[in-house]
Amino acid sequence: MRDWAVAADDRTGAFEVAAEMAEVIGVPVEVRVGTAVADWPCVVDLGSRALAARDAAARASAIDTRFGPAAWTAHKIDSTLRGHWAAEVLARQAVLRRPVVVLPAYPAMGRTCRDGVVHVDGRPVASVTGGLPSAKRARIDLLDSLDVGDVVWVDIADDADLAAAAAALAPLTPLVAGPAGALGAAFRARPHTGVGTAPGGGRATLHHRWGDGPVLVVCGSATAVAAAQIDELRAALPDVHVVTTPAHAGSLLDRAHADALAALVRPRLAAYGLVVLIGGDTSAAVLGDAPRRVGGYAAPGMPWSAPSSGDGPAVVTKAGAFGSPNALVRLLVR
Repeated sequence: MRDWAVAADDRTGAFEVAAEMAEVIGVPVEVRVGTAVADWPCVVDLGSRALAARDAAARASAIDTRFGPAAWTAHKIDSTLRGHWAAEVLARQAVLRRPVVVLPAYPAMGRTCRDGVVHVDGRPVASVTGGLPSAKRARIDLLDSLDVGDVVWVDIADDADLAAAAAALAPLTPLVAGPAGALGAAFRARPHTGVGTAPGGGRATLHHRWGDGPVLVVCGSATAVAAAQIDELRAALPDVHVVTTPAHAGSLLDRAHADALAALVRPRLAAYGLVVLIGGDTSAAVLGDAPRRVGGYAAPGMPWSAPSSGDGPAVVTKAGAFGSPNALVRLLVR
């Protein structure tokens, strides 16, 4: 039986939760598209964020059959509840026959949950019951009394609440759904065995992979957060090569934009020591479907990875809406 089985709905989310796990177990965690690998710690990218809800659910329900039995199951969801996360977790629950526990918070990134409503820096943005009308609030001390068909959420105000919920879940086997930070807390609370060892022994560091090569930043996110980060980066580090979308801030970029951006930069990747990709569709388009091994976090919310084949530059990925205006500058100043 596998120790754990984790899925995510997009590439940056898969990299984030893989980084959380790599930080805990001390070996790289592989991200694969659509299917798991039997002999290595793995997170599966469903690539379902842009699908119709029915198609996303079908893709999610197939994951646990492909994974095989697992002691612990989790589903990485967007921290602001975007996408078809509700349909996906219900589809997985139907296969797994386990209760669903939603931990809809990431306090370290300003995401908390009160009365089932996710708040970002104190501002309400989405409710759990908007996606899961049947979900009920659960007290942490009663998580061990859930039935197979139950769907619950836990209100989380801070890191202490998250740690308490994770500790309560550690001996249990529900399907745990949450953003990367919540799943990381649950994973840290659970004992781990049989994860294997990394080729060459242990986790390489990002700076070891990066070396002294030049840096390329590719931004396919149209969020105001990403735009501010690019502006600060250009002002502080003009030698960093930046390629960004012409779309105006606040618009939604489709996959065609991401594919066009990828076609522009992919032939140039080998010339760089480090590539930073901003946006889930952009990351998927630039990197393709080849497996990658995630070594951990380069900075909060920014996992780094390298091709499982060993060829190619180190890559840092970041969701467009995460981070302070100087996040990229702090990442790249050494």
